Amino acid sequence: MAGANEIKEKIKQGAEEASDRAKEANDEIRRTARKVADRSPIKLDVGELERFADERPLTLMAVAGVAGFVMGGGLRTKLGLTLLAIFGRRAARQSAANLASDWWRRTPRPRMMQSGQRFGFAARAR
Repeated sequence: MAGANEIKEKIKQGAEEASDRAKEANDEIRRTARKVADRSPIKLDVGELERFADERPLTLMAVAGVAGFVMGGGLRTKLGLTLLAIFGRRAARQSAANLASDWWRRTPRPRMMQSGQRFGFAARAR
C-alpha cells in the first residue's frame, strides 16, 4: 500500500504544480492583453471582454474563428466565398430578427386592461 500512497502523492503534487503554472500563464496573458489594449487606438475594456468570454464562450470562439479565417486569407478561395455567402445570409437574417425583437421590446405600448376592467377603468367593488 505504500506504493499506492506514493503514487497518489506524486499525482497530487503534479496537479498542484500544473495548476500553479496555469495560473501564472493566465496572469501573464491578462497582463499582455491589458498592455495591447492600452496601446490600441480603439479603447478596449479587457474586463468586459473577460466577462463576455465567461458568459458566451462559444460566441467568442466563433468570432475568433471567423477573424482568423478572414485574416488568414480564407476569403480568397472559392470555399471561403461560399461559406461567407451561406453564413453571411444566415447572420444577416438573425441580425434582422434580433433588431426587430429588440425594437419590439423597447417600444412603449399602452397598458393592457386587467380582467374585470371595462374601457380601461377599474371594476367597481361590489
